[in-house]
Amino acid sequence: MSTAQPTGLPADSRSQQFVSLPCWRFTVPQDSVLEVRPAGPEDAEAIWHITSEAYREHRGQLDPPNGSDIETPEDVRLQIVQNGALIALLNGVPAASLRITHELGFLYIGRVGTTPNFRRCGVGAKLMRCAHAAAHLLGYTQVRLGTRAHLPANIAFYSALGYFVTLRHRHPRGSDEVVHFARAVSAADAALLQQYRVTDEQA
Repeated sequence: MSTAQPTGLPADSRSQQFVSLPCWRFTVPQDSVLEVRPAGPEDAEAIWHITSEAYREHRGQLDPPNGSDIETPEDVRLQIVQNGALIALLNGVPAASLRITHELGFLYIGRVGTTPNFRRCGVGAKLMRCAHAAAHLLGYTQVRLGTRAHLPANIAFYSALGYFVTLRHRHPRGSDEVVHFARAVSAADAALLQQYRVTDEQA
């Protein structure tokens, strides 16, 4: 697949293409069911809540503060409509989410977050692997993201998922150092999750 197609589409077409992506369903510890699917505008409130809870522990520690501190559910809804998001539900309860932005030649992943009560059970890693598969299905060959340097757990998490550091620099609006990551995506990422795709009969 060429990367030219998704980057050349207007924003509304790209978001429609994203919403049409498959859902994935996993069995996780204690026989729980994790479902990862493209989010719709109706998920904005849940995703806003996930992000707020996931980033709460960093409030007052980042310079400048993370943009999630001041965003509203309406901001989230607009981002879903214009670009897209993935939401993960554990036994039907919203547990984790991420947002995507269509860029020239790559898919940017942001606002990755898992609520504290659903951490340490593989939810975040499975959500990211679904994002990698989604990027390939949309025609991208690379995904990128960024985090702050003094959040070592984030850096370790992304490194374990195959990301490599492309750039470090001081944040233009504060004293924090920003670390940028990239990762190639391919048919192998989609094939890895093929057995977890939800079919029309299972939906």
